[in-house]
Amino acid sequence: MASPTHYQRTYLFFYNPNFLASYFVFSIPLSLCLLHERYKKQNPLLYLLTLIQIGGFITTLSRAGSLGFSASILFLIFLRSSKKIWRHVAIFLLIAILCGCVLVMSMPHTFTPLIGIRSPIWQGTHKMIKENLLTGTGIGSFSKVYPSFRPPEYFLFRDAAPMTLHSHNEFLEIWAELGIIGLLLWCGFLVSLFYFVLKKIDSSNSLFIHGALSGIVGLFIQNMFSVSLRIPFINFYLWIGLGMSMALIKNKNFGQAPLRLQGMFPQAKKLILAFLFLGLIIWTSVRFIVFPFLGDFYFGRGYLERRKGNLSRAISYYSKAINFTPQPRDIYYKRAFILGKTGREKDALNDYLKVEEISPGYARIYRNLGITYLSLGEIDKAIENLNKAIATNPYDSHAHNSLGVAYEKMRR
Repeated sequence: MASPTHYQRTYLFFYNPNFLASYFVFSIPLSLCLLHERYKKQNPLLYLLTLIQIGGFITTLSRAGSLGFSASILFLIFLRSSKKIWRHVAIFLLIAILCGCVLVMSMPHTFTPLIGIRSPIWQGTHKMIKENLLTGTGIGSFSKVYPSFRPPEYFLFRDAAPMTLHSHNEFLEIWAELGIIGLLLWCGFLVSLFYFVLKKIDSSNSLFIHGALSGIVGLFIQNMFSVSLRIPFINFYLWIGLGMSMALIKNKNFGQAPLRLQGMFPQAKKLILAFLFLGLIIWTSVRFIVFPFLGDFYFGRGYLERRKGNLSRAISYYSKAINFTPQPRDIYYKRAFILGKTGREKDALNDYLKVEEISPGYARIYRNLGITYLSLGEIDKAIENLNKAIATNPYDSHAHNSLGVAYEKMRR
């Protein structure tokens, strides 16, 4: 067995090195600002923690992360440098990076060797945008609408997934889902927040705010080639950075608010609000933290049991994972595959049909439906689904082979 690549080792320990890089893109500018503020005290712990972060960032080998990190440092230099020449150089390089990203976004087919599978994904996204230029296809609709625009060349890439969940470009995906109007409103909202914070900044808190804003700029540049802002535990850093920056700015009107609120809420109402807020925290924690954790846990156990050859136990764990996963598309698919291997074709067929119901554009589903119908002796349905599989992915050799088998059985 071949030894794992560096990327695979990093993936094993950190789930996804591109996601890990996002933490460092945001946190390293903050750490550098903290070092700048405390450097006179020569605190070795701060230096050690910063070096650990930089070392961890290097291990990710994330190209999108490197681009975002460069942008965050340049923006930090622009904000903190007292010399105009350095400010001018920093903003010039930052604009150059931004223009380069926009150029690659606009002509993905030209940069296929550089961006890999993102090229066909962006080509399909461009088609989505052209068809729904002003209003988009709707919030959260990308994964369902994209298969209709997916170029067949997508499947020529080794890392092609059966379902494309995101565009690997935050700005293109927002444009595709919300249209040009939604994209401009979203960008305008963020720019207005940045402008407000920088205009109202207090010199005593400027280091933290500059570090946070620089990290956020880096995240946005990184997410021109990544999907990390679609991950809740990374997206959290964006909004917590903006929120804390807003909280630290100096505004003379803020201090009057508590006085106006005094006496508005009696003690009983405060307790009711506190219990409601606590209940909301508990519910969201269970729904969005505990359940996904249990779903991932059982899914992982099922995968391990399958690797060991314990198929019945793998099915049991996959069944438990389904109960805790809001969109168990992949779990149904993997369970169906094992059910087919163990001779339970009808149960496998039910799971495949559930996958088709959840995600009609799931690339492999029609091939597997066709093969399952073929094993059940339903030749007409097998041919129908295998033709759909070939129309979805003309490079699927298994579908072509199974279709030939189906036609041969029909002649008999």
